[in-house]
Amino acid sequence: MDQTIRNVNLEVCKVSLLALGMMPTMLMKKYSCIPFDYVDGKLFVALSNPGNRTVMDELLIITGKEIEVFYAPIADVWKKLNEVLPTLAKQQEDRQESTPGFTLQDKDKDADAIETVAKILKNAIQKRASDIHIEPQEQSLFVRYRVDGIMATVKIYEKSFEPTLISCIKVMSNMDISEKRLPQDNQFSSNIMGDKIDFRVSTLPGKFGEKIVIRILDKS
Repeated sequence: MDQTIRNVNLEVCKVSLLALGMMPTMLMKKYSCIPFDYVDGKLFVALSNPGNRTVMDELLIITGKEIEVFYAPIADVWKKLNEVLPTLAKQQEDRQESTPGFTLQDKDKDADAIETVAKILKNAIQKRASDIHIEPQEQSLFVRYRVDGIMATVKIYEKSFEPTLISCIKVMSNMDISEKRLPQDNQFSSNIMGDKIDFRVSTLPGKFGEKIVIRILDKS
């Protein structure tokens, strides 16, 4: 996604809480960036290092939005973050009852899970997988890809990582994270390496935890 990078003056810019809520707080802190507006399906983001392709790929995958990048000095980004994040936190606390079991503190601790989901999706696309299977085992968590009809295990995680990884995927899919006994089905879209990819997500309760199957719908 090549684009001319413009500057934004965050000192006079009014940050949209709608835009701010589209990106996990820990990503803003990790990459010194701030989403400040959302117009016609496009998320405007100020970054202190807008030329970093790895950062851009992760932001695209996690937000699922088309992103227009702006440059702002790191000091200005952090000054604005310190101004607006308390307001966002208060707004999210007011809504917390509608998403039981997943608190603001949980979200701040889920950096590894969000990064892992981004890598799982990107790697699946690169390997031309048709499905991604997240399968809890008694002592571990398996990630498997189906490529050309053949299922292969690509990663094994510790069992303790299961709750945050499963919750992260369910939040991205707009599922009820408190419901673990009934199957759920939904979908989401993400921009990965410049392409919009659609994913269909299904959950199924199992002996060792919830199994998740992610079907990659757009193979272009």
